[in-house]
Parts: sequence; structure tokens; C-alpha cells
Amino acid sequence: MSDDEDEWEDALPSPGDDAADDEWEDVDVPEATETNGGSESEDSDDAEGEAPATTAPIELHVQDWAALNAAVNAAANDAPPPSKQPKKVKVKRLTKDEKAQLLVQKKAHLVCLVAREAKINALANQTILQSLLRSLLPPEIEDILARHAAKSEKKDLVYLLQHMVKWFRATFVRLPYVADASCSIDASSLLAVFYARAGAEHELICLFTALCRACRLHTRYVVSLDTPNITRRDAPFDAFFGINSLRETSSLRAWNEVQGATRAWVHVDVSRNLFDTPLEVEKLRGRGTLLPHVVAFDDHGHRTDVAASYATEWSRTLAMRLDENWYARLIGAGASADNALDVETKKMPLPQSLQAFRNHPQYVLEKHLGVFQCLHPRKPVGLFKGAPVFERDAVRTLRTKHQWRRRGRQVLETEAPIKRVAKKKSSGPQVFPPPLDNTMSLFGEWQTLEYVAPPVIDGVVPKNEHGNIELWSDHCLPKGSVHLQLPRVAKVAKSLGVDFAPAVVGWEVKGGRNVPVLNGIVVAEGVAAMVEDAHAAMQHESIEKAIKHNQALIIKRWGTFAQKLLLRKRLRDEYGSGQ
Repeated sequence: MSDDEDEWEDALPSPGDDAADDEWEDVDVPEATETNGGSESEDSDDAEGEAPATTAPIELHVQDWAALNAAVNAAANDAPPPSKQPKKVKVKRLTKDEKAQLLVQKKAHLVCLVAREAKINALANQTILQSLLRSLLPPEIEDILARHAAKSEKKDLVYLLQHMVKWFRATFVRLPYVADASCSIDASSLLAVFYARAGAEHELICLFTALCRACRLHTRYVVSLDTPNITRRDAPFDAFFGINSLRETSSLRAWNEVQGATRAWVHVDVSRNLFDTPLEVEKLRGRGTLLPHVVAFDDHGHRTDVAASYATEWSRTLAMRLDENWYARLIGAGASADNALDVETKKMPLPQSLQAFRNHPQYVLEKHLGVFQCLHPRKPVGLFKGAPVFERDAVRTLRTKHQWRRRGRQVLETEAPIKRVAKKKSSGPQVFPPPLDNTMSLFGEWQTLEYVAPPVIDGVVPKNEHGNIELWSDHCLPKGSVHLQLPRVAKVAKSLGVDFAPAVVGWEVKGGRNVPVLNGIVVAEGVAAMVEDAHAAMQHESIEKAIKHNQALIIKRWGTFAQKLLLRKRLRDEYGSGQ
């Protein structure tokens, strides 16, 4: 190894060189080293100008290299470590079981919210509270209220509500939101708010509900049921309720609806001085906020789902809702005519995107229809990018003749099918040669009439090509016949020699094939009593046979048991107990 290589190895840092660092720092670096380490910009400037004179060679000593290495090593030690790219944290999504558990928790949460808001709605019906609030109304509002009773226009109701809200906001003061404050509410707390003329937002809304009902106005207490929408495990629970530090004082969870003489509901928010602007509620909640569960409580405690009235994009809102059947049972939708879904469709504008048309409560595009759907009547109400827009009420479901027969309707012979679709491939044995027409004809309800089954003639029950009768509803039962739903009644009718038809009441899948479900037989009324008596006699005879068979079996078993006891006794007597 050469001497120069030994010098480079000595210049490398080592754990034992700490003591020599002080000696290296005392050595001065010659100016030739600085000249040699000039920047590239200076070299480029020299190259552009005139060539310099011959440069004298610079003599480098071992001591110079040691000082340079020491300065470089010191600078490297003092420099901060290179910044590492932060590792991308992998989001742990919820598993299937965790999603199912979260769904149960959401349902339980909704049940608790509905129970709580129902209690608040009931507090607004207190006679004492309503009387106290009505006693504070000034004569001016009483005069407007008396004039409103004689008029039925919507603008008069809005005019009345504007004056009532203005007076209410001037009389009662809304206290600021407190994070740790209790949200409990009862009759005593409402009375305390009334006498103090100040309260929280939910308490003042309850007082305004009681005031409107005291004025004989049909008022509903409307509340948005907020449930968390968690999609990952480490998500904070409190951040999904739409209430943060920026919106603590305006959570916008409750408001009112007042119904006029025209049966139209007017949205009124006493906290924000809003009137008849239901589509602005989502915007006030924040950008991208949805209200999937909005429930209105009337003075009788009936609950109504009014989420569609406050949804600007119903397709997105519908995706956030829970199981519709379960939710309908929770709020009791459809229990009465007054408790139906209340949607003012006139306020809904046309959607602005293709995705918004999917599952929209009012509008639909023809391209979004299913295979078994059509439009009747075809009356466009607008255009979207050149495509006609239709009302959702114009969508009709198409069915085959057999499917309409199951629903107690019959297709008219003069009607042509609305649509023909391909049949599904059968999983059973293939038919050879295959049928030429592999399509099925679909018809609409307007092409059908109520099915009337042919009557029984001379005791003969009408049958189909398979020798049975299809009973999908009461209309399918022939006149003059009786449906006997008794076990093994077909055997009795066959032994008596009476005419009957097995009753097909449904279909089930067995072995990948649709198999008819039989339930009893259909016979003429004249022989029904005879068949029932014969069936009763057969049942009595079969029961007696079963009893005799059981008795004989019992005697046989007791005999076997006695023989075994005698055998054991003989063996013990001859050979001992074996102990």
C-alpha cells in the first residue's frame, strides 16, 4: 500500500480519534486550499474571460489533509439528520362483525333519541305552560291571529309566524352553548326557563312549540336524529355528530312545522329566524352535511318521517339511512293516514348530476329504469342534458300473465305486451330442440282486470293444465267451491270418488328447481261436509290404530325387560354375583 493511501485511512474518523480533535482544530488551513475549493460559478467566469497565466503548483502536506478532514467530520456531526418520509399509516377498516355491531349500536341510539324527543314533544302539551305563554302575547299578535283564523292562504300564516317569532326572540334570550351542561329537560326546567326568560336552544324551541299549540295552530316538533358514521377503528366518536368548536352555538337539531288551512306545512326556525326554507337546513348544518333521519312529532304524539322534505340530494341521503323497514316500524310510519311520509315535492328542484337522479323521490330518467319497469303515462316534466325527465309516480312495474294471475288479476286478451325480455336459463334438464321464442311478455296493471275464477259446474272443479288449481288470493277460488286445508284429505276424497283439485298456494326451491307448494284440496260445496266427516272418521280410526300399536309396543318392551330380569336372576343364582 502506498503512502498516500495510508494518509487517507488515517484521516477517517474513528472512536479513538476524539483526543486528537483538539490538535487538528489548531492547525491553520493554507489559502491555497480555499482557492482550490472555489465555486463553480467563479470557475465558469474565469473560463469566459481571458486564460490566466500559468498557475504555480500548490504543495499539499499531510497536516493540511488532516485539518480538512477534521473540519468536514465536525460539520457532518453538527448537521441535523436527514428528514425521513413519514410512514403512511394504514387505516384499519371495520370488519364485517364490527360493522354488524355498529349497526346494532346505531339502531339502539336511534331508539333512545326517538324516546327522548317524544318526551320533549309531550312536555310542549302542558296546559299550564301553554296558558302562561299565551298570557304573554301582545294584543297586536292576538289581532293577527284572529284575522288568520278567517283566512286560509299560506302567506297569511307566514306573516303571523314572522310576528310571533319576532316577539318571541325579543322576549326570551338564548343562552350560549356550554359543553359540560346537562341536556336533560322536564316540566320544572321549562317553567324555570319561562320565568327567567332565558334558556338553551332546545328549551326555547320546546317553549315556542307550546306557544304555537296554545294558539290553536297545528304544530309539529321536528328534530334531526344524529347518529355517528364511523368507518375506521381509531376514529374519534364525538366528531361524527356535526357539533364542533365552530358550530357549538348553532347545532341546528330541532325546529318546527306549522300547518295552515291548505294542509301545507310551513317550516319555521325560531332560533335562526327562518321561514318556509326547508332546503336551506342542510346548508346551515355545514358543507356536505346530510340529514338522513328527520322526524316530526305532532301534538298527538304521532311520528312522521320528513327527511325527504329537507334533502337537497336524496340519493346521497338515502344511502346514509338505516334499514327502511326497521326504521318505519320504529317511527310508526303508515300506521294511519295522518302519519304518512310528508314531502312537498313542488319545492324539489331538478337534480344537477346523473347520480342524483338515482333513487330520487320525485324525478327519474328512463335509463335508470329496471328491466321490469316502464313509464305510464309518458309525460316529461323537464330535460337533463337532452334526456327527458319524468315523474317518479309514472314508473310502473311490469309482470307476466302468470304473475298477474298470482296477484288476482287477469290480462285482457286484446292487450299487446309492453315489453319482451329474455328468459332466465333453466337449471333443470335441457329441452331439445330448444324453443324458438326464448322471451317472455310483460304487461302493465292498466292492461288487467280483477280475476274472476270460473264457477263449479255439476260438482266439477275447474283445473289448469297440470290438474290442480292455483289459489293466490280469495279471487282465485271458484264460485261454489270450498278450500279444505286438512292433512291427507286428498286420500279421503279419492276414496269417496268425489271430484277435487289439489290447491297450489306457493312455490319453493328444491334441488335448484321451483316446486309447487300444495295445501289441501278444493271441492264443491255440496260434498264438502261429506268429505270432512269421512276425514274425521279416518282420523279417528288412525288414532285408534296408533293407540293399539303403542300399547302392543309397550307390552312387548315390558316382556323383554322381564325376560332380562329373570335371566340375570338365574345367572346370579348359578354363578354368583361376581363380587
